[in-house]
This record gives sequence, C-alpha cells and structure tokens, in this order.
Amino acid sequence: MGVLLSSMVVDRFAWAQESVPAALEHAFAEGDARALGGMMAASVDVSLFGARKRYSRNQARLLMESFFSSWPPAGFEMVDASRSASGWFIEARYNSTRPGSPLQLYVRLRRQNTAWLVKELILEASQHEDP
Repeated sequence: MGVLLSSMVVDRFAWAQESVPAALEHAFAEGDARALGGMMAASVDVSLFGARKRYSRNQARLLMESFFSSWPPAGFEMVDASRSASGWFIEARYNSTRPGSPLQLYVRLRRQNTAWLVKELILEASQHEDP
C-alpha cells in the first residue's frame, strides 16, 4: 500500500508540474482573474505596459480583473515554456478584441512546497509581426 501511495503522489505532482502552462492558458484565454489569482504568490510583481509595481495577491487579482475588462480576451498563444527545479518561465501572446493586440506576456513562477505560484507577470506591446 505504501508503494502504491508513493507512486500516486509522485504521479500527481508530475501532473501538477505539466499543467502549469495549461492553467495559465485557461486563465488568460478566458479572462479569468479569479483563476489567475488562485495561482499567485502572496506578493506579485506586475508590469502592465512598463508600469511595474509589487502587489498583494488580492490587489494583483483586482488589477487583472480591470485589465481583462479593458482588454477582453480573443485568444492565447503559447510561445515558449521552460521549467527548472525551482521555477517556470512562460512566454506567450495574448490576443484581445481591442486594437493593439496581440500583447506579449511573460510569466515567472516559483515553486513553494508542492505548488507553483506566479511571482512575476509582464504584459507589454508585442514586437511580433505577422508574415
């Protein structure tokens, strides 16, 4: 029984690690600030169009609610996701119904115990050009 339980815990932890990009994709594609807030650390560095500030989890969630209201989601494209033992770095393009889209998104997560938490979130004008 102990071996089976250990295997289940390891499998669950591995699944949680691989689901980090998918969870972020869902939160941004749906404009779900509550889901995003649930992934945030107690304090988060947020940069929206160059204005960088450290926020509490609740302040950052409210800021993202306002962002999603001003920039309604119209798509999300993962560009790159890399993971180390202690962190994730994710680069993506956030599409909105608003002109000026897509936006470039960078997210840095850190592992705290067995949870991956957003520590830094950057949204800025994209340098991406369609061919």
